[in-house]
Amino acid sequence: MKKRMKEILKRGIGLAGALTLVVSMAGCGQGKKDEAVTAGETKAQESVKETTAAKADGEKTKISFWHIFPVGSDGYDELDTLIMNFNNVQDKYEVEHVGYPFLDYFSKMTTAFAGDVAPDIYFYTLDDVPVRAANGTIANLTPFIERDKYDLSDLYETEVGFGSYDGQQYALPASSTSRMLFYNLDMLEAAGLTEADVPKTWDELYEVAHKMDIVEDGVIKQLGYDPTAGQSNYFQMLWQNNLDFFDKDNNIVINDDVHKEVLQWMIDFNKDYPYAQRQAFTDASKTLGADAFVSGRVAMMVATNDEYKVLQNSQVPFRYGVVTQPIPEGGKRVNWSSCWSYEIFNSKNEDKINGAWEFMKYMLTPENQRAFYDSQGLLTASKKANETLKTDEIMSKIIEELPYTSEKKYIDFAPKWHEDWNQFMEKAVAGTPVDDVMKEAEQFYKEKRENYKATN
Repeated sequence: MKKRMKEILKRGIGLAGALTLVVSMAGCGQGKKDEAVTAGETKAQESVKETTAAKADGEKTKISFWHIFPVGSDGYDELDTLIMNFNNVQDKYEVEHVGYPFLDYFSKMTTAFAGDVAPDIYFYTLDDVPVRAANGTIANLTPFIERDKYDLSDLYETEVGFGSYDGQQYALPASSTSRMLFYNLDMLEAAGLTEADVPKTWDELYEVAHKMDIVEDGVIKQLGYDPTAGQSNYFQMLWQNNLDFFDKDNNIVINDDVHKEVLQWMIDFNKDYPYAQRQAFTDASKTLGADAFVSGRVAMMVATNDEYKVLQNSQVPFRYGVVTQPIPEGGKRVNWSSCWSYEIFNSKNEDKINGAWEFMKYMLTPENQRAFYDSQGLLTASKKANETLKTDEIMSKIIEELPYTSEKKYIDFAPKWHEDWNQFMEKAVAGTPVDDVMKEAEQFYKEKRENYKATN
């Protein structure tokens, strides 16, 4: 597909380690983009001019902004227009922006941090803000928030919380993500079910899913659901069970009966089909160039909001819908977000930091958040902007899920703990007993903690 690189980038935004997934950039038409940008410019004239003043010499302070949308990518021109509007409606700052491909972005930022030459404001991952706050890499936003009486209520409270450290605000969310259960209505009806049967609990999920399995001559042709595939993941399912991967003191706590029961449930979901049979099904799905839900091979799948754009762009021949992910009896409605943040480099240059703050406020107005969505396709961090995206039933359900999302916990000795877990998850799926997997995983994380303590 001609938008594959952009789509991969988008799903990467939603999920570290999910770069192989395909996403789409479908959105509103060009007319709506122009309308949103114009509205953003009007808002900027009202808000930015009130808080900036022209320099006496007429020169503007240069503010550098790095992001993940390079020249030539879909929506770049609209994003450039949005940024240029900021430059045109006030006389003190001029933002110069650079976009790098997603696969190159983090290495560029790491090099910039190491050389103490990071951009004044930039995109980064919200869940690991503490490490940059603790080492003084990013500027404390709390003094600016208090000075300007900046209202944070339009941003999702949980995501704002993940941008804080030691009681101070160091980042603000730049996007939002929700993970939903997508279901194929045609497959439901072929199994004698209706939308009223779409599962709400884990027990219902198990029962409904297996009514839609199709196996012919020992080959899986269709699965109702696979909890080890798509955007379903173990730590999110722990959250739904009022559990977590680490305790409040960051100790690994997965090697006990209640945690192992969750993993065992995932592994046993399709236990009637041997691993080799399931693996052949997975491999066959990959060859189709689309995920198993889009290609019509699974009836239900957990996916991010980007899946809706993929389905629209692919013009799939089946009817579909979305619902909140099923939860266990007595469980909690929660799912994993994976947001980007706006952060300001602590350059010690007061003028540049002030300019970056003004630009951050500009980008976070509801009007400009909506314009940003129209250009880049990311769900916004603004509640008001997202309300304007409720253009149909599916988008409404996706937006309504955002207040229930959460970032994963930052662990200093294992900042990529969720990716490290994949190796153990793969062993469990392949047949290694859960008890053995958990013992090995527990030892792995304990060693990482000890090594971290010894070197820090």
